Amino acid sequence: MRILTTNDFVGSFFPQATSYGALPGAAALQATVDDLRTQAGGGLWIDTGDLAQGSALGALSDGAWPFLALRELAIDAAVAGNHELDWGFEHLRRWAAELPFPLLAANLPLGLSATRLLPGGVGVIGLSLPGIDALHPGVAAAPDPAGMVREHAAALRAAGAGHVVLALHDGVDATPARIEALCAQVRGSVELVLGGHTLRCFAGELAGVPFLQPWAFGSQVGVADLHEHGRVALRLVDAGPPRPWAGAGAAAQAGLEREVVGRLARPLRQAAGRDDGLARAIAAGVFAADDRLGRVVVGAGDLWSQPARDGVDAFLPAGDVTLAQVLRLTPFAGGRSVWGGELVAAELTDGEAEAVAAAIGPCTVAARGGGALALSAFSAALADRALRREHGWRPIDATLRKGLLGAVAR
Repeated sequence: MRILTTNDFVGSFFPQATSYGALPGAAALQATVDDLRTQAGGGLWIDTGDLAQGSALGALSDGAWPFLALRELAIDAAVAGNHELDWGFEHLRRWAAELPFPLLAANLPLGLSATRLLPGGVGVIGLSLPGIDALHPGVAAAPDPAGMVREHAAALRAAGAGHVVLALHDGVDATPARIEALCAQVRGSVELVLGGHTLRCFAGELAGVPFLQPWAFGSQVGVADLHEHGRVALRLVDAGPPRPWAGAGAAAQAGLEREVVGRLARPLRQAAGRDDGLARAIAAGVFAADDRLGRVVVGAGDLWSQPARDGVDAFLPAGDVTLAQVLRLTPFAGGRSVWGGELVAAELTDGEAEAVAAAIGPCTVAARGGGALALSAFSAALADRALRREHGWRPIDATLRKGLLGAVAR
């Protein structure tokens, strides 16, 4: 039995330039999946979440169009990731019902299915992000995910599943001990764990359990071949070469790509600890839009448009900059998304500002002296939560998107 997996597709339907080449787009991803299925005489495509939101299509439609475009991909089952909730609970329920495949979330109180028995006797358990309440207050994941997996695995086997797969919207990071602990607890209940969310790549064993997490954004497909006697062979296959997307949203995207909003003399990148030219350019644009600001903080979670295969999280090539590129880099600003693309500000002391920046994690701090500190509403919520106090943030007119537009227009 062949299992194919993707994660954190984030609406990457259209090919786009990256710092190392290009994203292939959804048509190339589907062609790669088709080839891998043909080679094995079949196969199941399981996605581990954050597959819809994060594109210009979502920004233009308050999150609706990506679900329509996903109807054209031959996915068999997927997990609801945290970004599936970016436009709220009712929005997710409304548009999940339009998909031809199930969205699973055994540990979230969203009314979604917990498991699915797929053709070939493969049972899938879907777990969403355990700490989702940090990103979406009011949504709490159920405790004891390992116990939940063991119970669902037993039920799936009783229903005829010959293989059980855990599809997890969580994954490896710099220290995989947290995920390794979960794998140790579910060892013997599942044959395979599929990961996501962290935008990392891994193919191997964790605590004796095969674990597969390809590069995100439709860049790679993870391949797991389940053999007799429990042997599992894992590998990673790059998707491509790039192909144009002709499905839902193609005409809208073409219009955005024709609309040139500025020009860059040199590329801009966002690579933590190495190159934050893109973040600093956006901060400069925010300063130009609001002369009351003294500091602008751009967090690592505010800018991402490609898998960090070379350590770069977001990229703008030199030359003409189109509205499509701007919306791709700032997909949540200016709409009804609860993710927080808008900017907020507060008057903070130097010590308070340093504590806020540290609480956010990797970030770029641009300063010009005096005035308020501005950052995304999402980063502000993270800082308040981490520091256990509210800092009196107020909405301002400047946004990350306006800052980017200002940066490329100068």
